[in-house]
Amino acid sequence: MTLFEAKDVEALVGKGLRATVDGRTVHLGKPEMFLELGMTLPESLQHAVQQFADVGATAVVISNADQIVG
Repeated sequence: MTLFEAKDVEALVGKGLRATVDGRTVHLGKPEMFLELGMTLPESLQHAVQQFADVGATAVVISNADQIVG
């Protein structure tokens, strides 16, 4: 596994963070942030997010460029 350095890390208060990794913009944070960014959570991920919410936890989502990857 290759690990890359995160650069230009920016906290998005109450939402998550944005950084540049290997030349691509990466977002990490609450699912709602991705909706604000115009991204659609895959149905399977929506289900997992709801399962976390049902037990009082917050799911964390990550995107690589403009694609949600987990």
